[in-house]
Amino acid sequence: MKKYTVQFYVYKNVHWPMFQEIFNFLKTSEDVGEIIICLPDLPNLIGNQNYDFVLSLFNLGARVVSDPRAVKVDVTFIADAIAGKTKGCGKVVNVGHGTISKGYYFTESVWTERENWVDLLCVPGNFAKDKFSKILKTKVIATGMPKLDPVFSGKFNRKKLCEKLNLTPSKKIILYAPTFNINLSSLYNFAEHFEELHSEDYYIILKFHGSTPPDMVNYYKNLADKHKNFFFINDPNLSPYTGGADIMISDVSSAFMEFMALDKPVILYDNPNLKNYHGYQPDNIEYKWRNLGNRVSSFSELKKVLPHVLGGDGKSEIRKRYASELFSDMSGSASKNVWEATLDVLQEDKYPHTPIITMVITIDKSTLFAVRNNIFNFQFYSVTALELILIKEEESKKINDFTDNIKEFNQFYKIKIIEKEDSSEDVFLRAKNIAEGDYIIFAQPNIILFKNFDYVIYKTFKNNPQIDYLTGVTDNEYINSQKYIQRKEDEKNSRHAYNFIWKYGGKDIDAIKTETIPYLFALKKDIKIKENNLLKHVSYYLRKNKIPVALSLFYQYVPKRDFETMKTLFSKYSEIDIKERVALNEYIAKEYFYPDFLELLLQDYMNGNFVRDNELLRVLINSLQMRYYDFKYKKSLLPLLKKIPQIYDFIEKDIKITEMLRSGNKLTASSEFSAKPKKSAKIMFYFFKNVHIPVLLPIYKKYKELYPKDEISFGVMSYAPQIRAGFLPEELDIIKNIGENIYFEPQAFKPDLTFIADSVYPWVAGCGKLVHVGHGILSKGQYYTNTEIARREQQADLVCVPGAYHRDLMRKIIAKPVTATGMAKLDKLFSGELTKEKVCRKYGLPFEKKYILFAPTFNDELSAIPFVRDKINEAIPDKDTFLIIKLHGSAKQEYRDMYKNLVKKDSRVIYADREETDITPFLALCDVMISDVSSAMMEFAALDKPVVIFNNPRRFSYPNYNPEDIEYKFRNIGIETSSLEEIKRAVKIYLLKSDIHHENRKVTDLLIANKYNGDASVKIIKAARKILK
Repeated sequence: MKKYTVQFYVYKNVHWPMFQEIFNFLKTSEDVGEIIICLPDLPNLIGNQNYDFVLSLFNLGARVVSDPRAVKVDVTFIADAIAGKTKGCGKVVNVGHGTISKGYYFTESVWTERENWVDLLCVPGNFAKDKFSKILKTKVIATGMPKLDPVFSGKFNRKKLCEKLNLTPSKKIILYAPTFNINLSSLYNFAEHFEELHSEDYYIILKFHGSTPPDMVNYYKNLADKHKNFFFINDPNLSPYTGGADIMISDVSSAFMEFMALDKPVILYDNPNLKNYHGYQPDNIEYKWRNLGNRVSSFSELKKVLPHVLGGDGKSEIRKRYASELFSDMSGSASKNVWEATLDVLQEDKYPHTPIITMVITIDKSTLFAVRNNIFNFQFYSVTALELILIKEEESKKINDFTDNIKEFNQFYKIKIIEKEDSSEDVFLRAKNIAEGDYIIFAQPNIILFKNFDYVIYKTFKNNPQIDYLTGVTDNEYINSQKYIQRKEDEKNSRHAYNFIWKYGGKDIDAIKTETIPYLFALKKDIKIKENNLLKHVSYYLRKNKIPVALSLFYQYVPKRDFETMKTLFSKYSEIDIKERVALNEYIAKEYFYPDFLELLLQDYMNGNFVRDNELLRVLINSLQMRYYDFKYKKSLLPLLKKIPQIYDFIEKDIKITEMLRSGNKLTASSEFSAKPKKSAKIMFYFFKNVHIPVLLPIYKKYKELYPKDEISFGVMSYAPQIRAGFLPEELDIIKNIGENIYFEPQAFKPDLTFIADSVYPWVAGCGKLVHVGHGILSKGQYYTNTEIARREQQADLVCVPGAYHRDLMRKIIAKPVTATGMAKLDKLFSGELTKEKVCRKYGLPFEKKYILFAPTFNDELSAIPFVRDKINEAIPDKDTFLIIKLHGSAKQEYRDMYKNLVKKDSRVIYADREETDITPFLALCDVMISDVSSAMMEFAALDKPVVIFNNPRRFSYPNYNPEDIEYKFRNIGIETSSLEEIKRAVKIYLLKSDIHHENRKVTDLLIANKYNGDASVKIIKAARKILK
C-alpha cells in the first residue's frame, strides 16, 4: 500500500487550528508515511509575539521546513486561497479557515478564481458548497470543519475549560471573540469602557484574531492582568473556548457562526462604519444571518442586553436551522471526511492550471536597500506562483551576501540570477527568454508594490486578451491616480491599492501616452521581440502606441529626486555628517519604508545620543521582523539593540525561532543568548529514536561519574512512527528506569548543553550548546559527505565524529568545530571490559560454541533481508554454531516477525529483540558477521574479526547511492557476496581462517578513534566542557 507524504502549509497562525485535527488524524493513518509542516512566513506565524505557538509546532514529531518544495510531497493542505504559493507541491487541498465571506469567500468576486487553482476545496457545509459549485470549476466537497471536531465530539467542553483555567463551574463563562478590521470590529469602540463588564458573577475570556493590532492586544492584556475574572488567551485555536463558554460576544467574525452551531447565545455588535469596509456586501452570510444573535450598536446597549442573554435568548430554533445549513458534519468526523475526499483526488492524474508570473528587477550597490525591500514584498504580497529573475548589474560582497541569502531562503516558485557579462548585452531579453511565467513584469528599484499585485496583472491580461503590454496606476508626470479614485485623507498606500482592486476588479483598463518606459511594465511571454533588444522594442512600441493601464494595479513610485538622494545616502553613509544624515534619514523613514535606512538610523540614534522618535522605533520592530531571513545581519545588530530592551527582547526571540525555521539551512540552531554556565551546569541527553539509547547512555554514565554536581535530564521524542522516531513502551522503559527526569519538550528544562546523536536540530533548538555525537560510521549518501544533510551539522556547536577520516571530511564541509573522538558505545568493547566470556555468562550461552552475527541495515535497497529472508539460517554450517539476528532499530515489523518465527523453526537461531538496543555485546560474542551497508560491519572489523558483506543488486537505485562513500570505498575489509549461496561459502571460509583480510581491516584505525583505548566518552565530555566555558 502506498504511503503518502503529506504537507501542511501554515501560512498564518489562524491556519493551524484547521490543520491540527487533520494532523492528529493522519498521525495514526496507515495511508501516511511522513508529515511535513511548512512554516514559510515568520511574521504571519508569530502574530502578536505568540512565540510559544510557533515553538509548539516543532514538538509534534513532524519534519519542519520553510520551503514548501524542500520535500517531494504527494499532497499539500492549505487554509486560504494561496494555492499559487504551493505550485509543484503535489495535489493541493484547501480546507479554508472560516465560515463567513467578508467580500472574499463563498461569493463571486474578483478573488474567486484563486479557488480554482486547487485540486480539492473542502467547505464547512452545504451552504458554502452550493455557493461555490455554481461559480467554480474545481471539485468542492462539504466535509465539515476540522477545527470543530473536538468541539462537536465533546472533547472540548465546559468541564475541561473550567479545569484548564481553574474556573468556578457555577459561574457563567462569556467568550469575547471580535474580528480585527477597524470598520467591523467592536475592539476599538469597546476599549474605553470594557472593564465595566468586570463582575464577580461571571468570567470573560478574551480571544482575539491573530491579525489584531499589537496596541489593542496589549491594551486588553493589561485589563486582564488588572481584573481576576478576565482571562486573555494567546492561543491561535479558539475551539477549546468555543466548546466551554456559555455565551459569546462578537461582531463580524467567523467565531460567532461556529459558536451558534452549538446552540449557544451570541451577542453581535453592529459597527456604525460597517458599510465603509471595502468588502462589505449586504447579501453575505455574516449580514443576512445576524438574526441568530442579539444585536447591539454600542457598548451601553451591550451592558443592557448581556444580563438578559445570560439567562437565555429564545433563538434556539433559528440557530439550529442555520447550523444544519452551515455544517455538514457535527459529529466530529470532518478531518476523516477531508482525508477520504483527498484520497479520491490523489487517484486522479490531473492538475489545475496555476498561472506563473515572472518578476524581473535589477540590483547594484546603490539600490540594494530598495531591491531588498521589493523582494520581500514580491514574496509575501503575491498569490500566484511567482518566479524571480534578479539581474546583477555589478559584483560586490554586499550584493553577493544578499543573493546568497535569497537563494538559501525564499518563497518564490523559482529564482534565477543573471550576471551582466558586458555593457552591450541585453540582459532584459535574456531574462525574458529564460522566464517561465505566462506574464513577465519588469520593475525598476524605485517602485513599491502592494498585496495581490501579481494577481491583478494576471486578471487584467486574462480579461483583456487583445493587449500585449500593460502598466499600473501611480502618481508621476504621465498619470495621476486621483483621476480614478480620490484618496481619503491619511489613507495609507496599501489601503489605496485595495480600493483600486475592489473598484476595477481586474477588468478595466485605460491607456496613456508616455515618452519613456514606465517604472513598472508587464508583457506577455509569447510576444516576439524585434532587433533582439527588448528595451528598444518596447520604446519603439511606446512611440507608436499608448500603453494600456491596469486600473486595478496601484503602485507607489518614489520620485527620482528622492530616490537619487537615498542612493547617495546609502552608498556614502559614513562620509556624511551624522546630524545631516540623521535628518535625511528621519525624513526617509517617515515617507518610505526601507529597512536598511531604519537600521542605519537606529545605529545613529545609539551612537549620537539623539532624541528617539517612538513611532520610528515601533516601525523598526516591524522592519527587523521583515528581515527574518537575513539571519547574520540581524544577529550583528543584537549588541546595539541591547540598549533598547523592548526591541532587543523581541528580536532575540525572533532570532531563536528563525534558527528553527531555517533548521535545514546553513545556520546555528543553538542559543547563543543563554546564560553562561553556572558552577552546576544543566546537561541534557536527547533521545530521538531507539538507536540513540546505546550511543548516549555510555556518555551519560561517564558524565555522571565525572561531574556528579551537574543537573542532568533526559529529553525524549514522542512516538512518531511516520518519521521513524520516538519509542515503543518497552524502549521507553529502558530510559525511564535510569531514574533521571524526562522531558518531552526539552526546552522546558532550559539546559546549558545538550548531547544529541542525530541531526535533530528543530527539536532541540533553544537547548543550550549542542554537541552532536552521531550514531554511525557510514555515509549512506547523506553523512560524512558533502550533502545538504551533512551541512546541517553547521547548526551544532561541536561535532564529535568516529575517526580521523570523518574529521577530515567534515572539516571541509562545515565551519563548526569537528573532533575525532571515536564512538562511546564501543568504549567497553575496546577497553576489554566487554568480553565473550561476560556476554555468554549474561545470556546463558555456551562459551565453546561458534557464533555468527547477522546485522543488516533496514533500507530495502541496501539490506540483505529482502534476498535472504528467513533462509539466513542456512548460513549456519553445523550444530555447534549459533546465528544471532540483530536488526536495526528502524527495521520493518514484518521482518521482525519473520525472524521471531525463524527461532521457532531452528533452535540454533537467537533473535535479539527490541529491548536489546545495544549491539556491542554481540560484537564481543560473535566470530563472524554477515552485514551489508551497516555501521556494525566497521565496528566488527575494528575488532579484527571477519565480515561477510552482501551487495544488494538494488543498491544503485537507493536515492543517495554514492560509490565514493565509506561503505563502498572500504568493502575490501571482508568477502563481498551477492547471493545466499555465496554468503554460506564465505562464512565457512572465515570460520576456518579468520585472519583473511587482516591487513585490510586496519583501515578501521582511521574510522574509529577509540579503537585502542576505549576512551570516546571521556574525549567527548572533555570537548563538550570546553564549549561550555
